[in-house]
Amino acid sequence: MTRIIFFALVILFYISGCVIAPAVRPVIRDTISIRAPFNKVWIASLDILLNQTIETKEKETGLIQTGFKTIQGLLAGGTIKQIAVEPKGLFYTWGAVRYKLSIKFIKETEDSTRVQVNTFIEAFESNITGVWMICYSNGHFENQFIEGLQAAFPDPDIRPDTPGNTTPGREQE
Repeated sequence: MTRIIFFALVILFYISGCVIAPAVRPVIRDTISIRAPFNKVWIASLDILLNQTIETKEKETGLIQTGFKTIQGLLAGGTIKQIAVEPKGLFYTWGAVRYKLSIKFIKETEDSTRVQVNTFIEAFESNITGVWMICYSNGHFENQFIEGLQAAFPDPDIRPDTPGNTTPGREQE
């Protein structure tokens, strides 16, 4: 009888994915203020996003959103570890990872623009659940974008560490 119960528990854990613990959302740098006019920062940002598909480009509201970029197959497992906090599950296997960016521009003054980058990441678990799971960004794409802006505007007055430029526990959109 003990063997049957043990076997039943093993099967139950296998089917459920045996989630170990919820992922912890890291604190990431997602915002930067740049001493440059809004228009110049907007144009530089579009240059940084040349390899992305742009879905929304609203200069009046200061919003750029990319479409999903998907990585499938064997590269998915390695990619998720590079760009996100990997959801934990005993038998999880990643068949695909997709991400998109949402970038908000706020004109602070005539010569200063604040930029916030949000990354939405999902991973397709192909072994147990067969569903897309939301992942927390580890700051990979946010850092890439911010570093691109810093390279475009090498002004010592760029302020990446002002209050509000690090967002702990922000909600994925």
